[in-house]
Order: sequence, then structure tokens, then C-alpha cells
Amino acid sequence: MAYYSYYIYKINNYKKALWISVFLFLSGITLLAQEIQDIQIANEYLLQGQKQKALELYRDLAKSLRNLPIIHHNYMSVLLDLGMFDEAKEHLKKVSRQDPANLQYKLDLGLVYVRSGDTSRADKHFDDLISENKSNVQAIKMMADYLSARSMNEYAVKALLTSRKFLGNPYLFGLELAMLYRLQGQKDKMVEEYLSYVTQSSANIQYVKNVMQALLTKPDELESLERILYARIQKNPEAGVYFDRLIWWPIKKKIFNRH
Repeated sequence: MAYYSYYIYKINNYKKALWISVFLFLSGITLLAQEIQDIQIANEYLLQGQKQKALELYRDLAKSLRNLPIIHHNYMSVLLDLGMFDEAKEHLKKVSRQDPANLQYKLDLGLVYVRSGDTSRADKHFDDLISENKSNVQAIKMMADYLSARSMNEYAVKALLTSRKFLGNPYLFGLELAMLYRLQGQKDKMVEEYLSYVTQSSANIQYVKNVMQALLTKPDELESLERILYARIQKNPEAGVYFDRLIWWPIKKKIFNRH
């Protein structure tokens, strides 16, 4: 009889534990659904330009660690736009504790320094990040993409050149650097990168020719290209076969423009 009572007691406890587990599970689903809805509402506020309302919701959502990676980008955007740099730093500390190796969080901290006007700290922060990642081609590419997307082209160029020098490959990141130099208005440097790209393979000639035909249209730009091409051929006669197919286009274009 005692054994039977004990058996019933165990069953009742099991049922109670099961109901508690079901209740907690359903509560968790309800809470998660509410948070998803709040995230959607906050994002809508942001799209509508109601940044203060969005901020209030993001702050509340940030109390739950599971929401941090989901709201991070938009939350950071609102904080930066509203000039709330200290709160942005605190948020980055929190997400970095969750994911210490996340490169974007480290880049975001540098962005906070830039946007807050702390250029000396930004310089040191990005220099350290570049130095830490200079051997990792993929990480450097990600950094350059992140920086150029936020109009921090000087840092992006520095990252690519530092990695190129460290890895001892003068052709590395040629197209990426050419694009960045174009954005900076440094057309000679852009041309140099494209010509280096040509020397890697004759298959690259048509692509480079098409790009330069689109980007170099003014007489002074064509003269600059012509000068750089001749200098390259004199310096590296073996590459003349590549440059030969490029050099007649600016000359013909220049002659045509005179008539």
C-alpha cells in the first residue's frame, strides 16, 4: 500500500512537472511572438523616420539577449543618427560579450568614434584592427567593404594596402583599390591598379578597356592614361603585349576629339 501511494505521488509530481514545462514552453512562445511583433513595429517606425519611437522599442527589446543580434543594425543606426554615442558604446559592449570574435561589432565601435568626432581614437582603433587582421584576406575584404559603404574610403584603402604589403602580393585587391581610388577621384592611381590587373592575364584586357572607356573621357584623363601606359611599357617591356591593345584607344579618342 505504501509503495502504491509512493507510485501515485511520483505520477502526480510528474504530471505537475509536465504541466509546468508545457506552461513555460507556451509562455516562451507567446513572449517570443510578442518580441517579434515589437521588432517589426520598431523597424516600421524607423522606416517612417520616427526614430525616437523606434529607439524606445529597441531599448526595451535589448533587455533580452536573444534579441540583440536581430535588432543590432537598426538599433545602432538610430543611436548614431540621434547622436547617442555613449549608449551605442554600451550596446556594443553587451553584444561583444556575447560574440567577442564578431568583426562587425569591432568595426561598429570605430564608426561610433568617427561619428562622435573622436578622430584620434578612431585612427588608433582602425589601425589596431587592420594590424590584427592583415594576414586574413577575407577579413580585410569585409573591413574594406564595410568602410567604403560608410564613406570611410581612406581607412578602406589603408586596410587593403597594409594587407597587400604584409602578404607580399602587389596584385592583391587590385580591383577593390581601383574602385576606391575612383571614388576618391584619384584617377592615376585607379589606372595603375587596372593596369596591374591587366598584367596578370590577357583575358582581363577587354574588361579593363571597357571600364576605362567609361570612366576616362576628358582629354587630360586620356593624356594621363597614355603617359602611364608608355611609362609601364618602358619599365616592363614584357608587358607590352598587354598594353599594346590598350594604348591605341586613348590615342584614337584624342585624335577624334580634335576634329
